[in-house]
Amino acid sequence: MRIQACVSAAVASVLVGGCAKAIVKPPKEQLAKVGSLTATFRDWSKTTDLCLVDAKVVQADLDSTTHLFAEFLGQTSAGPEGMWADEHVALLEQGQTELPAVVKVTKRSVAAARKAQCKFNGLNKVNELAGQAEKRLEEAPELLAQVKARKALAHWKAQLLPAMDSAKQRCEQPPPPKGKAPPPPKADLYYAFEDEKGQTEWLFCDGAKVVAATGQPPAHVPGPVVEVPKGKKAPKLPPPQEYLDAAAKRAAADIDRAPKLPSKVAKKADDGQPAPADPK
Repeated sequence: MRIQACVSAAVASVLVGGCAKAIVKPPKEQLAKVGSLTATFRDWSKTTDLCLVDAKVVQADLDSTTHLFAEFLGQTSAGPEGMWADEHVALLEQGQTELPAVVKVTKRSVAAARKAQCKFNGLNKVNELAGQAEKRLEEAPELLAQVKARKALAHWKAQLLPAMDSAKQRCEQPPPPKGKAPPPPKADLYYAFEDEKGQTEWLFCDGAKVVAATGQPPAHVPGPVVEVPKGKKAPKLPPPQEYLDAAAKRAAADIDRAPKLPSKVAKKADDGQPAPADPK
């Protein structure tokens, strides 16, 4: 039986069933690395006929990128108000530079595989995940801004009470010498802060405070009523204006301000159409 060899500069020949089948050399392997996630991929759109390539190599690339996209999406799915570990924030940050090329090449490779006459598994799945990853990357700048701001705000809230308690220690004054009357009460300001909504509070040693909600003038809030033993007069408290004046004199740089959350950008609505069935 005559064996016809099909040889060119781009192919190598192997004997299959009495004739020579050309096996095309695959494109150069590339490695995607995002955090601890890795995947191999090639631009299969540059191959004329994927049926002339070792199917195991093509399938391995598809499976590898499928796993990469699935893990990336799963680890960055918490949303702006969710719980984000530092490594997941870093993963989304790194994905912005490392994944766009992988997404683009994967979509081209899936299109090429669908045109081929031979069968590859999971084309619809990897193509859908690539699209979801692409959308996640488009949303990443705004999402990261929200996540980082919320993490900073959570840290600020965690340190607020200890900071207030530490500052309040200066309110503790030793009793006056025996035979001397205590000094008259005064509006002694020890701490001021502004929360993430823009409400500012000035705190005083006697428990009173001045509160200014966003867009509203400051208002005096009396401290708790102190019980006085029988036969003794309650100390005369400073007038409300004294508290307001003390608050007004507080330097802006000395007000502990919460990190502000960035404004949200309106999202475009999805078309809601289900993904088509995998043709391969």
